[in-house]
Amino acid sequence: QHKAQLEQQTTALGQQKTQLEQQKTELGQQKIQLDQQKTKLEQQATVLGQQKTEIELQQIKFEQQKTQLQRHEIKIGDIQSENQTQRNEIASI
Repeated sequence: QHKAQLEQQTTALGQQKTQLEQQKTELGQQKIQLDQQKTKLEQQATVLGQQKTEIELQQIKFEQQKTQLQRHEIKIGDIQSENQTQRNEIASI
């Protein structure tokens, strides 16, 4: 009877060991999946960072173009004033 009890305990321990090994395998697989997800998220973060940089560069270019247009508008305004002055001078002759 004592021998049968020991065999049952040995069998139970063997089953527990098998279950623990399965859990260990599952945890290893979950860790791999989490690592893969982490890598994907890091890649997405990199892409978003690049897109942010591109948008910032476009904003800078836009501001530069806006400034250039404003300068041209000032020059055009000056030329129009000169033309009007010349017209007035011609008209007064």
